[in-house]
Amino acid sequence: MYHNTGHGRLGTVLFILSPALQSTRPSQCTSSQQLSASSPVAMAQYSGFKQLLIYAVSMFIIALSFYQWDMSQRKREERIHETQELRKQPLRETCAGDKETFKHHLEDVRNNELANLIVDDKQAGWNALTEERIHETQELRKQPLRETCAGDKETFKHRLEDVRNNELANLIVDDKHGIIYCYIPKVACTNWKRVMFSLTKDEPYPDPASISPDLVHLPNILPFLNSFPRSEIKVSPHNDTSKVSNGYNQEALTFSFLQAKLKHYTKFLYVRDPFVRLFSAYRNKFQEHNEYFYQRYGRHILRLYANQPDPPQSLKEANASGMRVSFQNFIQYLLDPLTERNEPFDPHWRQMQRLCLPCLIKYDFVGHQETLQQDASQLLKILMLQDNIQFPPSYENMTTPAFLLDWFSAVPLEDRRKLYELYEQDFRMFGYKRPRELLDG
Repeated sequence: MYHNTGHGRLGTVLFILSPALQSTRPSQCTSSQQLSASSPVAMAQYSGFKQLLIYAVSMFIIALSFYQWDMSQRKREERIHETQELRKQPLRETCAGDKETFKHHLEDVRNNELANLIVDDKQAGWNALTEERIHETQELRKQPLRETCAGDKETFKHRLEDVRNNELANLIVDDKHGIIYCYIPKVACTNWKRVMFSLTKDEPYPDPASISPDLVHLPNILPFLNSFPRSEIKVSPHNDTSKVSNGYNQEALTFSFLQAKLKHYTKFLYVRDPFVRLFSAYRNKFQEHNEYFYQRYGRHILRLYANQPDPPQSLKEANASGMRVSFQNFIQYLLDPLTERNEPFDPHWRQMQRLCLPCLIKYDFVGHQETLQQDASQLLKILMLQDNIQFPPSYENMTTPAFLLDWFSAVPLEDRRKLYELYEQDFRMFGYKRPRELLDG
């Protein structure tokens, strides 16, 4: 359901390309003199053959990489199976060898002898949440995505060629396991980056919880999709020479290595209630000690929205004078049309759909911060990594709807409604209800 294996890709690629190769290949009897004296159409056909040959080689290489990835997955499964068999074998032998000592029937067991067996029907246990239920949950989460994208094809980007390179900056790629993760700041991204970093190492993988959170946020620590070349190979699929230009058909097949990864890898992201995420960003960047965000945004916000023409030069001085960016100041900054005319929103409060382009990228798994541990367990099982990686424990979310009510009470109702409009697509796409208690007065 979630994986695309590499079996048969080599044969399929060669089978598909073989007629085209035969149709565009110059005759073996054609001499170099005949070729040089041939018409421009024949020259274009010969050039088209060279382009098609490049395409065929590229397809062979990418198919081979997927085949190797599939084989590594199978070997991992075999190692897990062998390890489990080795552990179970002495159990079976001992139990079979002494049927009098050990109990083999449930009716022979007293109730208190079952006291150490913990049953968890609600949390992360894979056995409690069947694959069918997980599929249903994912379909429910993807449905509003599909509907929103289909209903507004002008607003959202649907084609890779319409996307700038910096718009792919949040997509982390793991070629070894065939994974693409779109990270969204303030949605468990530190822990998932720690997992992705662990997977770059050799087995046995280091415990993600042992990896420094600061390390995974450093530049160039993880491979991102926009670091791969956008090389495209264009070849003519037909012998229609009326549209030949520069050696290949203008209605050409287009092949991109980025497109191959986006099509075949397992892609996932985690989302969160947009207003809860927004407040979490405010609290983390402006209520806690963060000199960078004070210099980068805080002084500007105080100057424009807090009537402070000359804010303190440092955060330490600002705190000593009792001067802080209020939540209302932060909302005013977001709602000011001039904010995004100067530069895009910072990723910590940029809309989730702008960070992860869900109308372009068909995600296989949509996780929710609200069910983080449960979803993490399901995803690791889907990726066949549940025996190799333990998702780090996370603190319970302190930001509750009641908590938000208190903070939004200082924000004028009109501003709350404008803020909802600013993040409405996130609410709609990811299935979060309109917060009526904040917007209906």
